[in-house]
Amino acid sequence: MKNRIFLTSTILLFLSSTVSFACGPHFPNSYIVWGHENYVLNLPRVLFFEGLKLVENGSHGELIYSDKWQNEIYEGYLEPGFSTPYTNHWQRTLEADLTDLKAALEAKSTPTADIEELLQAYQEMRLAMKVHADGSEYDTDYGSRKNPDPFDLSPYRAVLDRIPAEFACYVEAAAAYRAGDLEGSFRILNRLLLLPEDERTYRSTWAAFMLGKTRITEDPVHSIYFFEETRRLAGAGFHDSLNLSDASAGWQARAELDVGRYHDAILHYYRLFRSGETMRHMFGSLPWACVAVFYADRIDPDVVNDPITRKVVTAWLRSETRNTSWFGKWFEAIRDSGVTLDPGETDQLAWMAYKAGDMEQAKLWLALAPEPGPEGKWVQSKLLFREGKIDEGMQILQSLAGQFPCRDGDNVKAELGVLQLGRKEFVQALDAFVRCGYWQDAGYIADRVLTVEELEQYVKREQESGRLDDVNIGLYRWSERKALDGLRTLLARRLMRNGQMNDALQYYPETFQTFGWYSEKIALKEIAERYSRHLSAAYDKNKPKRQRAENLYEAAHLTRKYGMELLGTEEEPDWAIYGGSFAPSGATKIRLQVENRDVFKGLNPALVSALSPSVEEKQRGLQSAPTPDIRFHYRDIASEMMWECAQMLPNNDPLTARALYYGGMFIKYRDSKEADRFYKALVRRCRKLPIGRQADECRWFPKDPQFE
Repeated sequence: MKNRIFLTSTILLFLSSTVSFACGPHFPNSYIVWGHENYVLNLPRVLFFEGLKLVENGSHGELIYSDKWQNEIYEGYLEPGFSTPYTNHWQRTLEADLTDLKAALEAKSTPTADIEELLQAYQEMRLAMKVHADGSEYDTDYGSRKNPDPFDLSPYRAVLDRIPAEFACYVEAAAAYRAGDLEGSFRILNRLLLLPEDERTYRSTWAAFMLGKTRITEDPVHSIYFFEETRRLAGAGFHDSLNLSDASAGWQARAELDVGRYHDAILHYYRLFRSGETMRHMFGSLPWACVAVFYADRIDPDVVNDPITRKVVTAWLRSETRNTSWFGKWFEAIRDSGVTLDPGETDQLAWMAYKAGDMEQAKLWLALAPEPGPEGKWVQSKLLFREGKIDEGMQILQSLAGQFPCRDGDNVKAELGVLQLGRKEFVQALDAFVRCGYWQDAGYIADRVLTVEELEQYVKREQESGRLDDVNIGLYRWSERKALDGLRTLLARRLMRNGQMNDALQYYPETFQTFGWYSEKIALKEIAERYSRHLSAAYDKNKPKRQRAENLYEAAHLTRKYGMELLGTEEEPDWAIYGGSFAPSGATKIRLQVENRDVFKGLNPALVSALSPSVEEKQRGLQSAPTPDIRFHYRDIASEMMWECAQMLPNNDPLTARALYYGGMFIKYRDSKEADRFYKALVRRCRKLPIGRQADECRWFPKDPQFE
């Protein structure tokens, strides 16, 4: 008993630190921008539930990865409107109890008035028992008995004498169980099962199930018998209103785990997991059982020999990220058993060996299969990369691109994109990143590596083909935004920065959700058209200077207010992808400027060359930088527009004052020295206006300017 307690507590401690239900992609959603090109050598973490999907369904070319499958697991036991899988089990039990009692009374032709009276009295008695034991009529902590004193049934004797014997007997057993009298409860429940079959139609399964629970701690072997009896009785036609046949399998698995029957425990837990929506939360017990296998003195041969339990344990080990020391123990047990592995199992074992850093072991497992499956080929590609065989590895990745329909398929495409970028296949790399949802990397290539002409050709081609119609940008609030819309907007901003205003206008969206924390929906295309008209008029030398200055003033304000949406770079320096909220280092600093990076240490030189930027990529990245190449660069553009506006106007003109004031205000926090130029000009040129005198008095830009 002490050993069981120690093992259970050890397993619980282990599970609390290692078993997790991850949400999100296996890798950070970028290889290039964050400097993670070496991640092409990594394998993603496989969540346990994903591995379980392959236990009975997985084989070569038969992967069934599906996000819908994951949703079904949780939707099966989540109440609508709630975020936690909580239901009032006691209330459900009481409702089933009353329903069964009503059916039993009706079967005996009990008068309707008597049925209603008995049901009311019975419900009051059951609630009184619950409140007496737990202090509440609602569910309480597992196994809690706040009041250990026996419940006095004598006030309800008249009710018990008038209801069928099986119900009265079960109530007496329940009262003893709640008081901690397990032996007394055991005797009463046995008495119930000795009633003639036609007199225990409704409570036989309940009695057998509770007999198992009364014995699970002190005599788990005996409890296993009663849990099996629960399912036998349900199969024989006895009522099972609480679906105890399923629940008994879970409790039986717990008992089997306590006595070291790991094979049986894993099998029961797994079958519960597969049985239906309401029992899929039993998945949480499977890791417990798998850990127990490795805490035993030796691995149970039955676990290894049974293909189901063997695959379940393998699936759990593949999801393990910390204690990889058990991998070797598992490999040895499988080899010693001499079992014939099913298709795909060698792939998973090779995957585990690779994750553990044992490349030779990975090769050995792959060699056992006549032809590796998709997962095995993925491992194979990474082994080739490590050996510097880039062409061979890429050929394998290209063959896998359509075989992983969910997140893993995205990672395969992204790995191809990294290598294509290193090979100067810039358009192909963009296409790979766009299609796999790695928008950060796609944004870097579209904004800094491709020429404007190449990007426009790509956008036009994809518009015509419709291949990106179902591809979304999976980033924060943009999760429902179409990738093609993102590319069109990015192209519009590049064209506008290049001064190709007419070309840019055809790509801006009609409406757009602005960047940043305080976002709003704006009519971006109309704003861009207005911006373009103001700029065209401002630089039309055939127009009067006053008119040109007025248009430049309006354009400057639009630049300052909507610069991120009109001109901002997708990533550095403006980081429109994040709404400009923060500015990490980015690819142009990490990839294009840093040589001999630490992430490449120890890698094959051929692989380092394949992952590193080419001279052409570096040149393109520098040539496509905005002017000035600083964060929120459009603020400086807006400020300079205001300076040009003021140069077109006479001194002491209110518009001159406004241009100099706002031109300085646009940049005073980012470049006080440059802002000082505007301040001094404001004082010097607008001394006759109130704003000029205000500025002179406060020696800076006044908070409440008076222009006239």
